[in-house]
Amino acid sequence: MDEHEPRSPTSAEAGDLASPNDAPGSPAPQVQRRSFWFRTHGPLTQWQRGWIILAVCALFAAALLASMLWPSPPSQAAPPCQEGAVIGQALAVPDSAGSTHLFAITRPPISPNLALGNEPGCEALWRSDDAGITWTTVFSSGAEAPQTITADQAGGLYLLTQRLQFPLYLAGNLYRDTSPGVDGLWNRISPQGRHDVPNVAISTLLVGRNGTLTALAENGNGGALLRSEDGGATWRSVIIPHLLTVGSVALLDPMLAVAPPFYTPGQPPGLASDDGGGHWRPLGLLPDAPTATDLQAIVTGNPISRALVLDLVNPAAVTADFPVARYVSLDGGYHWSRVVCGARPAPGCAPPAQWAQTNRARYVVYRDRIWTAPFGYAWRRLPATLPVAADTVVQVLAISRGQADQIYLVSLTGIWRLDGARWTPVSSGLALGPTPAGES
Repeated sequence: MDEHEPRSPTSAEAGDLASPNDAPGSPAPQVQRRSFWFRTHGPLTQWQRGWIILAVCALFAAALLASMLWPSPPSQAAPPCQEGAVIGQALAVPDSAGSTHLFAITRPPISPNLALGNEPGCEALWRSDDAGITWTTVFSSGAEAPQTITADQAGGLYLLTQRLQFPLYLAGNLYRDTSPGVDGLWNRISPQGRHDVPNVAISTLLVGRNGTLTALAENGNGGALLRSEDGGATWRSVIIPHLLTVGSVALLDPMLAVAPPFYTPGQPPGLASDDGGGHWRPLGLLPDAPTATDLQAIVTGNPISRALVLDLVNPAAVTADFPVARYVSLDGGYHWSRVVCGARPAPGCAPPAQWAQTNRARYVVYRDRIWTAPFGYAWRRLPATLPVAADTVVQVLAISRGQADQIYLVSLTGIWRLDGARWTPVSSGLALGPTPAGES
């Protein structure tokens, strides 16, 4: 007897639409679930699958390219942030009438953010004119994430934005608003055209006392310095002899200091210019320096303490918060010493953003308290304890108000004003997300 392969009652030859078993009392025919393509042409060939995958990739690339060439224009309307937001930076700007305008940049809770410009509503610049009771968005874009906001002596605002572009590189823009922030009209002052290729990202913007702008433009590993003396209308390149690429820049007006992307043991860690970029000199050698050849060199300036701080960071580190070695110079980079933190505040022992100064005193967050040093006097702790955990503090802001200074404390999830010996929240009207772990 011939052996035949068992057949399901619902099986049929190609092209049949029903089971051949149609006798009375037989089971109802089963609906055929195979698509028309497979009934008429059979399974897709490897060549056809390849073309389908190629077409999907082309559509995806076209969508990304369209978002790069035609990004959403900045506006004053921000959609609600679905995942919650935290404060990345804040700014207090007093006006001639005695009022204080608060600005806050919000960002997604994850840090560092690897998808800049792709979180609508979470990445925005906000403004409050009534001590934080109400907040209004003054910059929001579906393709740009506000990074830093800075004010000049004339009352103008400078906004640096960044976004992740196709194919996975950072780009950004510089904007200026002279209102400031009232009319929502941001004039683009980037040194490069919006659609120029290759595109560069402005990673750092420094504003001098006389309004001179210094920008670090990066494209890949390192970049170049650009300066503008007319508010960003025109830019010029800064020529730095013997330095192929700039990794970081610091400003102690009028002195500029730059460092290459990586530190070379036994060599000066960078260069400095005492005339704003006209002439350059090598920085002093580092004492007891590490011998590793792959450490990143990051130089920052603290204008309040007139100090240069140099961090040598492991290249595998996600952030530069925990360097392999940290040095400080109090004489413009001629001599360096290892940072040593003791009982009282010292340069290099707190991030520059946690320092503030008015025309009568300096302030800093150190060892879970606010410290102050009126000019001519030593550091002392203020009696008020911090309203949040110290590791969530982002900034300290200070402005002169008559016979006293007004102090603001900025954390990830709020802004507080120091009124006498107590902290008053001034960000209740700012839509923020859930409290990150570690903040109470």
